[in-house]
Amino acid sequence: MLLVPGTTYVFIDALNTDDFCSLPRDEWRSENLLAARAKVFPYCDDPYALFQADHRVFELARIVHSATATPDDLHEFCSDSGLMLVIETAQFFEFIGQTDFDTLADLIEDNDTLSQWPEPLQRYTGKAYLFRTSEIAEHFAGGGNFRIQ
Repeated sequence: MLLVPGTTYVFIDALNTDDFCSLPRDEWRSENLLAARAKVFPYCDDPYALFQADHRVFELARIVHSATATPDDLHEFCSDSGLMLVIETAQFFEFIGQTDFDTLADLIEDNDTLSQWPEPLQRYTGKAYLFRTSEIAEHFAGGGNFRIQ
């Protein structure tokens, strides 16, 4: 993945994006992602990671399995579906308002990663990525707890 150094990205299970959309639209659009962790996911210590890019090229090898979740560690995230969305935080709420989990799952059906978006999401090319947790390691297909190093 090509990231913009200094820009913050959210690493979130694509299935969890639907949880934001279950709130009234004016409520989730006004949330900041740090505050939303506890509000939208009160029973999960690591629903998504907030990661400030430190290099242009982000290798999935920087993501490692984490045996347990550490509360308030913003570099940790969990996955249940095994389908991860990575997107600039500034684009997150607009993006999830235009798509849902089923659409994202269909887009990556025949691929392990997705970086080129079809219409009407084409403007997110270079800003949003999809990957399967099996790309981290085959035995992580389907999910788990992870940490960005």
